[in-house]
Amino acid sequence: MPFGGQGLRYSSRIKLRIACIVITLAEALLGAVPATADSACYREVALGRRMAAEVERHSKVISGPIADRVNSIGSALAQIATSHYVSAAYGSAENCSFRFRFKVIENRDVNAFSLPGGYIYVNTGLLELIESDDELAGVLAHEISHAAHHHALEILKAQRSIERYIALATFAGILGNARGSDIQHLLVGAQFIRLGRQSRETLAAEEDADKTAVEYVILAGYNPQGYIDFLRKLDRKQQDNPGVTLGILQTHPLPHKRITYLSQMLAERGIKVTTGLYPEPIRACAVPADSEPGSHHVFVADRLVITLRALSSGMSSKERAEQVANRINRALESGMLSVDFYVDNDTFSIATKEGVLLTVEPEDAPVEDDRRMLLSKAKSAIDYAIWAERVRRFNCVSDTLLARR
Repeated sequence: MPFGGQGLRYSSRIKLRIACIVITLAEALLGAVPATADSACYREVALGRRMAAEVERHSKVISGPIADRVNSIGSALAQIATSHYVSAAYGSAENCSFRFRFKVIENRDVNAFSLPGGYIYVNTGLLELIESDDELAGVLAHEISHAAHHHALEILKAQRSIERYIALATFAGILGNARGSDIQHLLVGAQFIRLGRQSRETLAAEEDADKTAVEYVILAGYNPQGYIDFLRKLDRKQQDNPGVTLGILQTHPLPHKRITYLSQMLAERGIKVTTGLYPEPIRACAVPADSEPGSHHVFVADRLVITLRALSSGMSSKERAEQVANRINRALESGMLSVDFYVDNDTFSIATKEGVLLTVEPEDAPVEDDRRMLLSKAKSAIDYAIWAERVRRFNCVSDTLLARR
């Protein structure tokens, strides 16, 4: 399972060959009820072995001190995973006692991934961000959790059920003498259902892997703060490149959301970690844009929401920025959640049920695609601020409870 959400950037031919192996072996693995648990474990290892061979056929595996470090820390965590029971919120906690293997791949992407049966790969690009054994332990524990809780098989099972639905829907349409266009619409709708289901499954798997990883890290004697620190690095990368909100196609929780549920989980156990979020209430502010005279920035939680320019109607950039900041602050004070605001691409606005928070005008970006991009970045910043404020409030409560112990 990809760690950073970027996935493997191999060629389409390699991906297709791996997909064929997955489908063929998954059918053998899932097509019949295994006689024993051992046989199911054996088949899972066989699936992972074939996939690993395909990955290594087209990748450069690195040896030396860096690989030794990964293998040493990974092996310690794997021993914990095979000797301690940690319940699975997704997948299965059935212990197959896999012989975990850890390898480093020369690849600049910030990524790590796990294959069925305990095959773990870490890219050199990810290792360049690692600054401590505690951080590396968190990353490896996350990937070990995917294998230990059999997430790949659970996702494959869900995929099969959706494929059956698509086949049945198409068959029903044919039997009902549906028009070709109707069948096509039926298939498009079914594909969206499949993508949405895949996203839900992978998000559930990622959260389970995060929480299980923390358990493994603590049991192995590493500091869970390291894993939080690494997620903060991913969050900064997300901040620098917010991209487009993926909605139902998202495969990983956003890093700051992962920090949120992990810090809450640890606080409930009496373990305090530094989240990198804020002790004071999160508030938006308007500041002059030094690089763009006559324009003003709106910041919230140290993140740029948007840069606003003066309007031809006479409203200054300062007035617009202060108005937007005040609206965001009222929304934060009211306890607004991420689901309470939305992007309206028709009016180029971000709004809540209470009204519009901000609008990107032609003066801000004359090209419509650029205006939509600004909306996406603004939504990402506001979404982060909402989660930061929720964590801040939770930490205030947990600090009080911990002080009373």
